[in-house]
Amino acid sequence: DDVLYPHQTVRETLDMAARLRLRGSLTENERVAFVDGVIAQLGLTKAADTPIGDDRVRGVSGGERKRTNLGVELIGDPSIIF
Repeated sequence: DDVLYPHQTVRETLDMAARLRLRGSLTENERVAFVDGVIAQLGLTKAADTPIGDDRVRGVSGGERKRTNLGVELIGDPSIIF
């Protein structure tokens, strides 16, 4: 099971991850541009402002949820991706 908040949008989820993992290394404008770039790279542009959702709240599709989860991990700029 993933650890995404169902009431946050895809953009809010990725922005929160960026705020926590990139604290102090980017200005606000750079962070927003970075998050928008991750959204575009993962093909989440249409779903960016859609809530994640869960079994009670309708939200993004299963594939979009998985890509959002991947985006949260990519925000940390890992040195190895399998």
